Amino acid sequence: MKKALTPVFLLIFLQIAHTQPVFRLIEPGRSAALYHAGHEKVIDTALEMLASDSRLLGGRPLVITDKITDNTVIVGIPGNEPALDALITKYKLDISDIEGKWEAYKMHVVRDRNNSYLFILGSDPRGAAYG
Repeated sequence: MKKALTPVFLLIFLQIAHTQPVFRLIEPGRSAALYHAGHEKVIDTALEMLASDSRLLGGRPLVITDKITDNTVIVGIPGNEPALDALITKYKLDISDIEGKWEAYKMHVVRDRNNSYLFILGSDPRGAAYG
């Protein structure tokens, strides 16, 4: 299972490595938190699998949380979750390229003062889970 997950983490890294600023899922002494405001089962399952698999790859596993703090991965579907929509508006994230599409997703890295966030936004539940 560890070998199968390495490509997943590599893909995530490659997708966000070309953007500024940098977001680190796992680094010495800390790991990212995973946040999903909605109730879509496929997204919850994907986050649970990612958190579980991260235990095999790093000393500090990713943790699912109900609060947004520094170094949080924020996953959701624009238009379905008011809390997520407020964050999209606050950080002026462009979601036009996933609107109305099927199983599409987009990643945004946001720095807000000393905090980093990785937004994984899906056009639908499967799009967000794939992201």
